Amino acid sequence: MSGVPPALTPAPALPSPLDFAGPGRPLLRAFRSIAIVLERMPGPAAALGPDVAALADWIIRWDNWFRLAAGMDRGNGLHLQYRRDAVVVTDLDFADLLTARPIGEACRTAGIGFGAPVLMSAAIAHRGELVSVLGEGWLQALTLVHDLPAGDAGALVPFVEEIFSTGLQVQLAGNPADFLRSGLLDSPLLNARNVTINPRNPGAPEAPSLRPQPCLPLMRLYVDSTGRLYPCLGMLGLEAGCLGHIDDALEDTVLGGLPSPLDLAELAVAGPVLTGDDLPARHLGLPTACERHRSAIGA
Repeated sequence: MSGVPPALTPAPALPSPLDFAGPGRPLLRAFRSIAIVLERMPGPAAALGPDVAALADWIIRWDNWFRLAAGMDRGNGLHLQYRRDAVVVTDLDFADLLTARPIGEACRTAGIGFGAPVLMSAAIAHRGELVSVLGEGWLQALTLVHDLPAGDAGALVPFVEEIFSTGLQVQLAGNPADFLRSGLLDSPLLNARNVTINPRNPGAPEAPSLRPQPCLPLMRLYVDSTGRLYPCLGMLGLEAGCLGHIDDALEDTVLGGLPSPLDLAELAVAGPVLTGDDLPARHLGLPTACERHRSAIGA
């Protein structure tokens, strides 16, 4: 963590129907981190959504809410601050990464990490500028997404070695076979440290299961490109899963007391109750249970 967290201003605790104070406080754990969908919006202007300035402001308000809900001003729940972060879950080009700077700066002010994925082709094209950006301190984790054409990876090895040498937390994303063919995995520099590769190639289909699985490992606050809030990736775009909007006052969202159509606390600890009739209407690349749950509530 870096930066100095903002001072907590005295305020009455926000009323909430959610079980933030119960055993294990599952929803507080679930909503301690955020995921952000940054996308170019339809239209002539093709503006990046959600509005970056509004999101940066919301991050500070959300962080103050979280600290108050956890009781950190009284010395409680300090363990919940460990490994909190905000991550972009859509692949960015270099220009969009620069546009996201206010988000990273808000996260640094709140004392949480900020990470984003960047397309390898865009990163290599702006190599010098990217190294300079990494030295600014507002980005703590970077994922390099392999999008180079086959046979066009000559610059990949020295570039990735340079980025790893900055000391930033770096991950690789793509088909592991592409990294193997490029010679990158033979690099002594990379072999001297732990390297995470997030595979992007499709694997074997997951076997359907009706066994309940807690949703907590998959939950965090998701902000979609319109600024709406959801408890997980599987709920994006569903009215039943919407928790509010970044433009709303917190007391006008589920976090501040508005009821949710979903029993979020029960989902966190027990998962959805599925039947053999809950078959996904479409395949979104989600875990099978998530696809079935999404279909059951009206995708």
